Amino acid sequence: MKIFLTTAYPGHSNSTIQVDYLRRSHSLSGGQLHQIVATPAEADCILFAESSRLQDPLYFSVLRSPIYRAHRSKCFLYHDSDHVVPLLRGLYASLLSVHAGAHSESFSYLARPEAGPKFDFSPTNNAPFLYSFFGSINCEARRTIAALSDERLSLSDSSRDSIWHLSTCSKAEYLTRYESSIRDSIFVLCPRGIGPSSFRLFETMEAGRVPVVVSDFWTPPVGPDWSSFSLHIPESDIPLLPGILRAAEGASTDMARGARRAWETWFSPQISFQRVAEALGRISTAPAGVSFG
Repeated sequence: MKIFLTTAYPGHSNSTIQVDYLRRSHSLSGGQLHQIVATPAEADCILFAESSRLQDPLYFSVLRSPIYRAHRSKCFLYHDSDHVVPLLRGLYASLLSVHAGAHSESFSYLARPEAGPKFDFSPTNNAPFLYSFFGSINCEARRTIAALSDERLSLSDSSRDSIWHLSTCSKAEYLTRYESSIRDSIFVLCPRGIGPSSFRLFETMEAGRVPVVVSDFWTPPVGPDWSSFSLHIPESDIPLLPGILRAAEGASTDMARGARRAWETWFSPQISFQRVAEALGRISTAPAGVSFG
């Protein structure tokens, strides 16, 4: 497949991070199965690879793009915003389950707007906590988690420490605490926040820890056997987490290894571009999307 990568927001500070990430991924993969091309005309698929923090929820800049207008039938969108309306065929990192369908597919996060942690695999044998959560308490599910009382839970409320606004020094300290919270636990709670998914899920897999998805409208990305290495807990069952995780502890070592394998196979930088191309192939026969004007 020949793919042209572009962005409809060239003036935005985060405009090229997804395009740059996919180019690096293509290079790391050796580029043997799929090709990045230089012009829209020669492409089989055109991907608008867009980042979050863009104030354009209906993608007007994409829809009005000369590239989209000229090649609408082969255009797709990748977007990692917490709030998405899948008007266009594409891949969405925080897709509500009610929006999943033939033309929109749940996908992993690619590049972060801010540099995030990098995890090497390490065994869970010496992890001091059974489970942890490090994040902002910004919704009812997270408030219920924060109310849990359990000596085997490591809980860190980062509501006052938005990584987007921290100084360089404070950001480094924040990331150190965040990394430690994941490494020091066997299970990592990955609750819904503003959107149904989060970077935390994939970072947990990268670290070789067992993700516990707590989100009623989460849509699992295509590919992995999620039930073999993760838990998906209804938000109404949050008070039952201490017992659920103690019951699952005996299987956690194999699950943790499986989580790391799944990350390497489906979500690592070496494979991301290939998985994007495969996903575009799956949805390429769906209707091209809406048009304005």
